[in-house]
Amino acid sequence: MPLPHELSDDIIPDSTAVVGDIESFIAYIEYGHAWQDWCGRVQQCVRWIAQDFGPVSDDIVQDLLQKP
Repeated sequence: MPLPHELSDDIIPDSTAVVGDIESFIAYIEYGHAWQDWCGRVQQCVRWIAQDFGPVSDDIVQDLLQKP
């Protein structure tokens, strides 16, 4: 794996090509933050349920963590 200073310009994509439409990029970032927040809430709820009722099935956790 090359070090960052060894990468040539043709390997590093132009940021405008990656972002394209800035509004869709902002929406993508907001979705990512919302998704991380949801995962954190699911994990916290699983911990609370486990404290009161015992371990939660991995299948249930995976169902809750499926991306919409």
